[in-house]
Amino acid sequence: MTQPVDTTPRSPPSDAAEAPPACPVIWYDSQCPVCAYEVGVYRKMEGGSAMTWIDANTLPVDERAEKLARMHVRRADGRVALGGEAFLEIWRGLPRFAWAARVLDNRVGRALLRGFYATFLVVRRHTWMRGKA
Repeated sequence: MTQPVDTTPRSPPSDAAEAPPACPVIWYDSQCPVCAYEVGVYRKMEGGSAMTWIDANTLPVDERAEKLARMHVRRADGRVALGGEAFLEIWRGLPRFAWAARVLDNRVGRALLRGFYATFLVVRRHTWMRGKA
């Protein structure tokens, strides 16, 4: 069974308020070495500067835990994609990865992304998140 994209419109956080309306907003964990490396690569790619990248560790405490639990992408239309499916939204905006978004944007591809991401979260929790609240 597929996990749908959250369609609840959300207001951008105050530090993303200047982002243009068509700009996806991505919340990530800069204290996770894998996350920080991957986001660093994406930001340098063509299309990466058109996205707003927010380190979830800089958010107020009441917002931080939710955003650190898994990758969040607020699409230009206001809908939020979570976890593995958030990568589809990022890849759509990066010409070098747009092919991957097209190939994986189906029931089987999304299931694979969710499975890989769930496995990554377990490794992340036991490797880099020890001792964090």
